[in-house]
Amino acid sequence: MRLRRAWWLLLLAACGSGGGTGGAVALRPRPQGAPDVVLLTLSGHTDVVSLLLCAEGDNTAYLGDPGDAAGEVAQAFAALGLDVMVEHFADRYRGVAGDPLRGGFLDLLDAMQALFDDWIDGVEDPTRLVLLCHSHGSNWAHIATSLLPRIPVDTLITLDGICTSWECEHDSALPASFPWNIADACARWSVPGQPGLLDTKDVVFPSVRVHIEVRSDDPFIRDDRANVRLDGTQRDLLTFFSAGESHGRVHESGSAALAFVAAAILATSPG
Repeated sequence: MRLRRAWWLLLLAACGSGGGTGGAVALRPRPQGAPDVVLLTLSGHTDVVSLLLCAEGDNTAYLGDPGDAAGEVAQAFAALGLDVMVEHFADRYRGVAGDPLRGGFLDLLDAMQALFDDWIDGVEDPTRLVLLCHSHGSNWAHIATSLLPRIPVDTLITLDGICTSWECEHDSALPASFPWNIADACARWSVPGQPGLLDTKDVVFPSVRVHIEVRSDDPFIRDDRANVRLDGTQRDLLTFFSAGESHGRVHESGSAALAFVAAAILATSPG
């Protein structure tokens, strides 16, 4: 099942006042068949060549491959007795029609809006939205949470997010019809108590309940700073430095990074 809505609904969500239903309105039960958790993954570059060339054409949603991160994260939620629906997105602005491995950022926004409308807004026991991202995918995930502030994200999981080459790759594809210029996602945010401007991938926005972050020990490319909330606090932020594991290793099954993520999910999940 693929969740869909028109992507321009993000502007309505970003500019709307308030969220959910008022106290005088009775909540409705979650629709039959709606899962406990929807896990949306955002992969980064598929190979180093595309990174160096600043091209997105070969990027695919690899986090859903057998033996990759999505399986272990879904299993962690399943261990809590929750059923999980998973959908994957690649490091690209627009998806490729008919190719489930190449869904893009606009498809992600569609999925988040549809989930909110159908299974979260005004629902007594709403479906939990979880975002899992690696490398460049972290930029897309954090941008999405900034644009859709009314959509609650139960857990945001970032695996070694980087901004290297992200702007040069996507700048020409990104329109100006957003509340802020998302093409300018690196060195973007001024946060209390933090020196300089932070990349969007390093800023956790208010809609996120819990953020789980992994940083690799890669000698060449890695996340070089711990994340912080937009207000400068570290509230409900868990960070793990994965010593001895590379940028590519942290999203692979059996890694110390994913073991930390699974333990963090079990520790922070609501009762």
